[in-house]
Amino acid sequence: MKCFTAIGAAVLMAGLGAMAPAFATGTPALYTVVPGLALTPLTALPPAPAAAAERGECAHFLASPTSEAAGIVSAAGWAVTGEAAVGPYQAVAFVGRMTAGTSGSCEMDEGNIALFDGATLVAIAYARRGAALSIGGIAPLEPRGIRIWTGDFLPRPVAELHVAPDGAVLVTPLSAEESRCQGRVKVPNVYDLPIDVARRRLIAAGWRPVPRSGPSADGAGREATLAARVPEVESCAGTGFGFCAFEYDSAAASLTVITAGEDAMPPVTDYRTTCKSSAD
Repeated sequence: MKCFTAIGAAVLMAGLGAMAPAFATGTPALYTVVPGLALTPLTALPPAPAAAAERGECAHFLASPTSEAAGIVSAAGWAVTGEAAVGPYQAVAFVGRMTAGTSGSCEMDEGNIALFDGATLVAIAYARRGAALSIGGIAPLEPRGIRIWTGDFLPRPVAELHVAPDGAVLVTPLSAEESRCQGRVKVPNVYDLPIDVARRRLIAAGWRPVPRSGPSADGAGREATLAARVPEVESCAGTGFGFCAFEYDSAAASLTVITAGEDAMPPVTDYRTTCKSSAD
């Protein structure tokens, strides 16, 4: 997978190293402690590769720009895959190549995250040459951060970007737990854990399993097999990545945990929360 861009060449020429702060006039202190990910000051976007315009069957992964910053990145020819406010900055994820795969999946290469102060580019995060990970998209984190996802056909979260109270920008490993619903619930880090291990961690954090009660709750099928050990399994796809959904509940939110693969206890690849009204 190609995770390296023209940005990487400029940084390597400058001799910047992981876990070392980088400073430039008018930019915050920048730190990264995630192997393979770099964060460097930059004031101009590099030229987009020609492949960035070839979206084809991956167009559904594009994000329509809503901020001035995302509009700047899109106008430069890059494929914008996400944007989010992070402290005083606007983060914009963008990629230079998209390749369609099975079941509506897409591999995204030459990915980066730009940090803007208004219309001014401040810094860019990217994957170093030869890194075992890539950048594909981002998702907001409460209260002042974003989660960084890979550009693999089956994306996974690999890091977080936060703005510290003193203004420093930090790229860190995944936190032990995530705050959602304005801090009313916490979701422990269960990514890549087998679902039976993940459910124990969720239960310890206060989430209640919701046993499946549909017409296929008993009998044959993958759901029935999983339900023998994980009764909150809601449904499983019979094709593609073999996704299964598992349901949990709390006083403040409901939680859907997604697994992938055909393992007896498949690993967690994602989750979604639905916040409840504080009056519920």
